[in-house]
Amino acid sequence: MNWTIIAPGTFFILYGLGLYLWNKRINWRATTETSQQIKYLHYLLLVLTMFSGVLSIIDDISFAGQWTTRIIIWGLLVSGFIIYPITDWTEKPKFEKYYFRLFSFVPIFTAGFALVPFLGLVIVISLFGRLIDPVKKVYYENNNLRVQSTFIGVMGPPRLDIIEKKGLFDVRLNKSHTSAADIDSVRIDQGTNKTLVILYYEKEPFDTVKIKKVD
Repeated sequence: MNWTIIAPGTFFILYGLGLYLWNKRINWRATTETSQQIKYLHYLLLVLTMFSGVLSIIDDISFAGQWTTRIIIWGLLVSGFIIYPITDWTEKPKFEKYYFRLFSFVPIFTAGFALVPFLGLVIVISLFGRLIDPVKKVYYENNNLRVQSTFIGVMGPPRLDIIEKKGLFDVRLNKSHTSAADIDSVRIDQGTNKTLVILYYEKEPFDTVKIKKVD
């Protein structure tokens, strides 16, 4: 037995036991006002997360900044985890009660899924890594453009992402999956009607990515 089984298995037991003992033994609950504030925050973050997901699917658009979307998702998860055990659900709508009760078990479901040999652990670590360390290296950045390597998952190399900054949003310009594993640096060449991102390894150019003109 190794850490890949011990770590999620231990978390599974401790979190589940802690949640059970809290519900059975602890009488303290947050005030109605505090619970309402956390609930409304959760709903707001849920809408922002869904909106971000739709934008990403449609045209690789995300909220501006490397961490904005991740902070929204973390806020959604944490607020969803804590609201059920700290809330008095007497005379509360059943839908909300069951929704947040199910949400409070998400960490247990995740730990259980991580126990699935190989595939489960790979998926969980990959998703967790994208939330805590999304950008491995920024090669170039100005007011309008950012070129970076982005962590995708533990089974593959980081991806080269070329991001155009457009106010409240970032737009990924290169639609192909280009590996950033062998990239040391990049150089930006503003052509007549295209922006060229020249990729370097050990100070030698080896590839060029053409994108739309971005000054």
